[in-house]
Amino acid sequence: MAPVAWSKRVTRLVADLRVSQGELAGLVGVDPATIWRWAKGAGDPPSDQRIVEALERIVASRRVDDFFRALRDHRIQPRSREMLEAIFQFSSTRSYA
Repeated sequence: MAPVAWSKRVTRLVADLRVSQGELAGLVGVDPATIWRWAKGAGDPPSDQRIVEALERIVASRRVDDFFRALRDHRIQPRSREMLEAIFQFSSTRSYA
């Protein structure tokens, strides 16, 4: 099976997380224009795709609602170290308290 194009992965992630491209930019830590370029196939994927892959694992494990609830409860700001920690915590088998 051929790998899914980066633009399709980004578009699917926006839909699956139920966020805007701007909100996804905040989660990933990039400028919103970057997400727009990725979705249009105009930009190259980042050299380090770990954050997007971690968000895809959150979607695959059906933990999206829990993830966003934790962000709200802990008042985690976009593009912060706490945001990255939450993303990687929720994408693993460990729980975020």
